[in-house]
Amino acid sequence: MEVAIKGATAPTEPTDTVAPTATISYSDVNPTNKDVIVTVIPSEPVSVTNNNGLDQYTFSQNGSFTFTFEDAAGNAGSVVAIVNNIDKNAPVTTDDAPNGWVNKDVTVNFKASDKDSGIVATYYTIDNGAPQTGESVTFTSEGIHSLTYWSVDNAGNVEEKKTVSIYLDNTAPSLQVELDQTILWAANNKPVSVTAVVDSSDRLSGIDSVVLSSIIPSELDDASEQLVGDAVLGALDKRFTLLAKKANNKADLTYSITYTAIDKAGNQTDTTVMVRVPHNMSGR
Repeated sequence: MEVAIKGATAPTEPTDTVAPTATISYSDVNPTNKDVIVTVIPSEPVSVTNNNGLDQYTFSQNGSFTFTFEDAAGNAGSVVAIVNNIDKNAPVTTDDAPNGWVNKDVTVNFKASDKDSGIVATYYTIDNGAPQTGESVTFTSEGIHSLTYWSVDNAGNVEEKKTVSIYLDNTAPSLQVELDQTILWAANNKPVSVTAVVDSSDRLSGIDSVVLSSIIPSELDDASEQLVGDAVLGALDKRFTLLAKKANNKADLTYSITYTAIDKAGNQTDTTVMVRVPHNMSGR
């Protein structure tokens, strides 16, 4: 027989009013050049109410995403995923290599930059040799050298290789000068035409200029005499006149004729030849 107890009520389930929480799991937390997948890890069973109900979100670039969700009691919660370790941009490296030929040792400095993950290393090769690392390289041997360089960042991005040429020539050019006359006689105080044959060469950078740089007599002329005539200094002048004049003392009058050759690296050679006006020709 059942006995009914007046005033008794059926027990009820406790009400859930606590909002669910969650954390975020990241597929990669180190610098990377790949997408990052984040997964929401709730504190209790929930249903994701955005992101098409998916508990994962893929970041193709840095940013943030907010997951929203509800538990079985309808309590709402949210959690924010933040990604800032994606770097899909290659680093950029520059150099300070000189343009054209130089005549001394060359140090080339590299400047690498990467605004996201930072630089791991800068690599370079010389004349297609083995890769080396460093922030600078020095060239000491003559010739034309090929310098290729690139950098790698912490996310694994590899810069496209760049190549520059280093032109090094520290050897002066050769310069030979011959005159058609090296002795002027008779010493009759008349101008004598002198012609020079000038031959210059440079095995690396090549000749940039050859000029008549000076004609210097062993004694200065007075106001009434012009010892040197028709000479154009600073140009490749191969014909000029010299006065066939005795020196005021008993020594020979000499003329020092100097030509200067400069190569494209700036190396310079001076060649001096002499012309004499004997004080006398007795016994010669």
